[in-house]
Amino acid sequence: MPKMTHNRRYPLTVERLTPDTRLTRTRAERPQTPAWLWIVAAVGILALALLGVSFSVPGTPLAVWWPAAGFSVWFALKAAPRQRWIAVVVIFVVTTIANALAGRDATLSLIYGAANALEAALVVELLAQRTRITARRAHFPITTGRRFQLDSAHAALYFALAAVIGSASTGVIVGVTAAVVSGAWSPLPGIFASVSHCAAILLIAPFALLPPAVATRVSRAEIAAQTLLLAGLIAITFTALTSLPGAFLIFGLFTWAVLRFPLRVVYPQALATAVIVLVLTVLGEGAFADRANSPLETAAVTVVFMTRSPRSRCSCPPRATRPSPGRPPPSN
Repeated sequence: MPKMTHNRRYPLTVERLTPDTRLTRTRAERPQTPAWLWIVAAVGILALALLGVSFSVPGTPLAVWWPAAGFSVWFALKAAPRQRWIAVVVIFVVTTIANALAGRDATLSLIYGAANALEAALVVELLAQRTRITARRAHFPITTGRRFQLDSAHAALYFALAAVIGSASTGVIVGVTAAVVSGAWSPLPGIFASVSHCAAILLIAPFALLPPAVATRVSRAEIAAQTLLLAGLIAITFTALTSLPGAFLIFGLFTWAVLRFPLRVVYPQALATAVIVLVLTVLGEGAFADRANSPLETAAVTVVFMTRSPRSRCSCPPRATRPSPGRPPPSN
């Protein structure tokens, strides 16, 4: 509170301001993870881990997409910074239980649970380290509570790099474990595990990193037109209506969305598109299932498509976060 003093020379009351120079926050001021998030995270990771087993192309046991990986990273990012280590422990415990319920033995369940926990911890720590470096360069206190946000193309590319590094750790663990268990070395299990986890992180985790909404003029008619074109292209390419190869055109529509629409429109659209394409491919519909020479090739093409879908959003800053004339650019 300001301190009131009396000056003897001048019979006026002056106000002496005492700046707040505290470097740490009190316990009451520290952010806390809400109770509902712990419950939603535990149930969601368990359900998505069990659901991920069904995301495999007929003819191959490899899962094309592992949504529990992306949801785990989302949960760790949403948790309060001082409680993220607890979130990592929760990810390890729940993922281990999910693997055990899926029929794996105790040793494999523990290994895969540790791999998922390590993956989430790596992504979160890489993003937190980037935030600390940016704060130091801008001469901000480290304890200001700043979080990593997808507010620029540079931040999006750094997030993609963190996702690649985190999922690569899972791929190494899965590949080595598969080689030890089977007694023969094959790069496929590790590669598929890494790419499927990376696609899930790129599609789901960004919902914890969206910057505050910025007031922009967005045409609802334009959003509706782009969404209808996207839905029509998916129906043409990935259903039994026709066998035309038009999957590559979807990336053009995503580029349109990235250039014109806010992130809160682009990300749900990309996630919905990836899930729809995956489900149709698993059911044996669409260009990927019809034109592939083998189930393994179908799985590979599908997972590459799902990985490229979120990466197309990293090509340039989204319209909602671009600085206007006379306004300083947002920080990373």
